[in-house]
Amino acid sequence: MDYDRVAAMGRPTGLPFRINKIGHVVLHVSDIERSTQFYTEVLGFKISDIYAHNELPGGAVFLRCSAMASRCSRPGANRFPARA
Repeated sequence: MDYDRVAAMGRPTGLPFRINKIGHVVLHVSDIERSTQFYTEVLGFKISDIYAHNELPGGAVFLRCSAMASRCSRPGANRFPARA
């Protein structure tokens, strides 16, 4: 993932729709840049945080369509412990 290229992605002006709300979603994707480009340029999400490979194994991008955030990450990048 190229951190600077991903950070430059964003919602284009003039989209004929807006997604108003979505709950917390974690998507493990094979190509973070391509997925981020889709969610920002096609669906109009905004990037809230980016974690490079050296900060989080595999990297991750947090996206939002409102005040709530979603996340795209590489498979196996984030293995959260099971809840008790």
